[in-house]
Amino acid sequence: MKKTILILILLSAITNAQVKIETMANVQKFSAIDLHITDFGTSIGWYRQFAPVGKFHYGIWANITMVTGGDEYTAYNYWGQPITVNEISLDFVKSGVALKYHLFKDKLANSFSPFLSTQLGGVIALDTPENTSFFKKYEKVDFYYGMTYNFFVGIDFMGSPKYEISVAAGYESNYFYEAVQDSKNWNGKAVYFQYGKFF
Repeated sequence: MKKTILILILLSAITNAQVKIETMANVQKFSAIDLHITDFGTSIGWYRQFAPVGKFHYGIWANITMVTGGDEYTAYNYWGQPITVNEISLDFVKSGVALKYHLFKDKLANSFSPFLSTQLGGVIALDTPENTSFFKKYEKVDFYYGMTYNFFVGIDFMGSPKYEISVAAGYESNYFYEAVQDSKNWNGKAVYFQYGKFF
């Protein structure tokens, strides 16, 4: 359900965008809502890209991943009301730096620019009790620390004037120094959508 809502928000923004011919590799700054959908969960966050240096764009980012896994089942609270529970109640809070390489800068004078990108940063896992309400589960949290990185192939598109859409697919890896839910590695395929304003 969370994935569906987040995808609909971004698709709505993309649908309302009007194409204008520009060279996206020359965008000076870009600030965007950032949605990642991976094999192990869905992330939402923020991305900021700075002025280009040659064919490269540098950036910073932060997001939170709502991890999903195991089977959902129905449990009952103190008052006998049914609640849907997942076997995993886990969130990843991540932030770091980004590097984007535009493959055809100065060769494509269009409203899009293909790129390769990578992100590197730190990750904190918040492991909370499974059978509690949203607010109560954060009263008891176990913290785990690690590193995160990813690699993507994608395209930057021009939306309406001053707005950009970025779409990419690739692979994300999260490594923890201690096992989280019986695993130190949380890896998988990923896609991301970004929508925001450029300057």
